[in-house]
Amino acid sequence: MLRRLVLPLVLLSVAIACGSDSSGPVAVSVVGLFQLKTVNGTPLPATISSSLNSHTDLTADQLSVNADGTWSETSSFRIVSGATTTTTQGASIGVYQAANGQISFTETTPTPGTFSASVNGNTLTAIVTGVTLVYQR
Repeated sequence: MLRRLVLPLVLLSVAIACGSDSSGPVAVSVVGLFQLKTVNGTPLPATISSSLNSHTDLTADQLSVNADGTWSETSSFRIVSGATTTTTQGASIGVYQAANGQISFTETTPTPGTFSASVNGNTLTAIVTGVTLVYQR
């Protein structure tokens, strides 16, 4: 019986102690559904590659960061080649670790790799191969 009382009292004490100290680190939720807003400061659609007679635009991107430590991303592209325009989608999945608003993402499919991000309120900022991506929840 005593053990059943000790754990709730300890948890309550920790909650009270942490709640009264506003100078300590604030837990930031990294979980959520984020929509890409800018690529290197440019709003979507953003041209991500171009050549003499063609270019590829990123028209939409959605990043889902899940509570179970996984993430998924769906991207939409417009490809213009001469007078022909096509659209396509891409998807990525992986796992992440988060601490104090900083996130380390590991992509497992389709191309293994890593990138980092930070969350400030409802804004997630990722740096992927030198490109700054800003998402909003």
